[in-house]
Amino acid sequence: ALTVPPRSFFAALALLLAAVCAQEEPRPVALAGGASVDGTGAPRREAVTVVIHRGRITAVGPEAEVPDGAEVVDDAGKTLIPGLVALG
Repeated sequence: ALTVPPRSFFAALALLLAAVCAQEEPRPVALAGGASVDGTGAPRREAVTVVIHRGRITAVGPEAEVPDGAEVVDDAGKTLIPGLVALG
């Protein structure tokens, strides 16, 4: 059986904890200016902004607030449809 001296174990644990804490917070992404079809039968909405943070949609609409530091992607001329991903 492999034994690890307690001092080495705690040093490795401290390094791992420091690495985890040093990871940057993911930046939000704002898809701005595209159209949106929501699949409910509602009319197509123009000039919509969709904000995504940590893999979740956090805001949708023409007045959606874009968080400071967000990566903004110009989606003018494109249409967002929920459930259809990477089709073009």
